[in-house]
Order: sequence, then structure tokens, then C-alpha cells
Amino acid sequence: MAAGSGYRAGSNACEPHVSIFQYCQSWMMPSIGGGTESCTTADTSRAQTAVTNLASLSEFVRLHRRSRTLVFGVVSLHSTHTWLLRTWLASAGLKAEEDVRLVVVPPPQMPANLGAGNLDGFCVGEPWNSVAIARGDGWCAGTSCQLASGHPEKVLVLRGDFARDAAGRQLALTAALLEACYFCADPANRESILRLLARREYLGLPVEQLAPAWTGRFPIGDGTVIDRPDFLIFSREDSNDPSTDKAGWVTQHILDPAARSLLPPLELGRIFRSDLFVRARDQVQNHPLHETASETCHLAA
Repeated sequence: MAAGSGYRAGSNACEPHVSIFQYCQSWMMPSIGGGTESCTTADTSRAQTAVTNLASLSEFVRLHRRSRTLVFGVVSLHSTHTWLLRTWLASAGLKAEEDVRLVVVPPPQMPANLGAGNLDGFCVGEPWNSVAIARGDGWCAGTSCQLASGHPEKVLVLRGDFARDAAGRQLALTAALLEACYFCADPANRESILRLLARREYLGLPVEQLAPAWTGRFPIGDGTVIDRPDFLIFSREDSNDPSTDKAGWVTQHILDPAARSLLPPLELGRIFRSDLFVRARDQVQNHPLHETASETCHLAA
């Protein structure tokens, strides 16, 4: 989820935000001894003084404060990734603005920059953590399942005039996306979806590097595998409903104070359109439109 600080009320404002699924972010760190930094860890044989956890990261920063500033990659300065990384660092007494530097890097470029030493770590969604781990360039220092379980993540944002479209296109779009969520949530469709995503014109990655987020079995790069059954939630537990509690979480944690002041409680109800979600959900349940599993398998072939 990326939420910028430039919210402006008006006819073209981003009106309904419809939560689509909850996604557990991860952060990668390489071993730090003479080299790179954290959010996914690297080959632990690089240095005996490598950073192996948050406590040793804090100690490394303290000891090298004058000689080196660690660099962490995030997808946007206004995102869940940045909030998660800042919160994780703060739990060890580290401040992003003072003790480390945050830089914006496109997610597909993060593993290569970690391996090249341009980044000391990063916080990003899958599969880019698994890519870095598969290359031997890092280890997973943590996941947002541990730090903020169930936090809202991907959203559908519609412009105000489109949200009021008399032809009902906003409802059709929301319903189509909800149905896609239901389809992806069915374990029976997982294999064909992963094969489709692995194709060159999409992610172009081995299925093995895509699977951890879907299965919840996540190799973290130090020889162990952690189980995170809620790593990726497409539709369970009301995750798709843009409810007032999700609105509160986003405004509290993602928006800066200036943007937050423009969003009084009544305005949140106009933006986070639970009523639109309910109508779309009812439409999908009464008139399913998705392709058959055999058609999906054909596309993935």
C-alpha cells in the first residue's frame, strides 16, 4: 500500500479505497561485517562480525556511527513498507532519519542492489525477498506478520468522478477484482496461477521463488523454514472490506500529520466505501463470472 501525503478533497479526490487483500511484508538483510546491510541477510560466512538479528544491527550502527551509514531500500516513502521498517528499527532504538538512510528502489531491482552492495537491506513484498535468498545474497530478518499481523495492504483506489459513474463501472470493476481474490484464495487454483505468474511476460521467475508467499512456508536464508499461514490473505476474515478500522489504521500509520488533518472522521466514511464493497460482494455471490479452472490452466501452459 502506498499512500501519498498530497490528499485533496474535491470531485477528483481518491474517493473509495477498497481493500483487496492483506499481505505480509518481509525485510531482508545481508551479513554485515565489512560490507552490506539489512532487511534480508546475506551469506553468513562473509564475516564473523556479521549482523544476525536486530540487537546486533543496533550494535553495528552504534560502533560504526561515524564511519558508515547503512542504506535500506523501500518501495515508497509513503507506504506500509516504510512504516514497518521504521517501526522495526525503532524497536531497537534506531531512527531512520538519523541512524540509517532510506532510499526508494523499484522492488524488482532490490535483490540485485542488495547483492551488489548498493543496499544493506530492504523491506518489500514477495517474491523479491525469496529472490535474494535464492541467490545467496541475504536472509529474512522479519515479516510484518510478526510486527503488525492483519495490517491492510493492497487497495483499489478510484477517482471521485469515476466512483460516481452512473453506468456502474465502479461496481463492475470492484466485483471483478473481488472475484479474482476469491479465485486466488482457492488452493485448488494455486499451481496454475503460479505457473502463469512465472511466465516470462509476467514475473519471469522460477515457481519455487514464487511459492513461499502462497504456501506460507518461507525459507529465511539461514537454513531454516518458518511457517506463516497468514502470509498472504486474499479474502478471508473480511480482509476485502474497506472498514472504518482499516481507514483508521491507514491514516494513523501511513499518512503524515499534514494529510491526516485533511481527513476528519466523516470524510473517511466517504473515502473508504464499505457500502460499495457490500454491493460488489453480493453481485459476485449471486452472479459469478470467473473463468473455469481449465481455462486458467490453459493460460498457464
